[in-house]
Amino acid sequence: MKVLIVEDDSAIAANLYDYLEGSGYEVDVAPSGNAGLQMALAGSWDAILLDLSAGHGRTHALSQAA
Repeated sequence: MKVLIVEDDSAIAANLYDYLEGSGYEVDVAPSGNAGLQMALAGSWDAILLDLSAGHGRTHALSQAA
């Protein structure tokens, strides 16, 4: 299962990444809403974990696109 984490807090992103990867998931991290939107549209994801406060409004666009 492939998971995209969109999180601008590096400590939270690292904890989520470590937990999910340790549980057998394939994980990528986007450090901002803009990066998350680009990665979401360019890739194929089974799940997207989205910090709604990351990216100054771009996460809303991402939630609508996903």
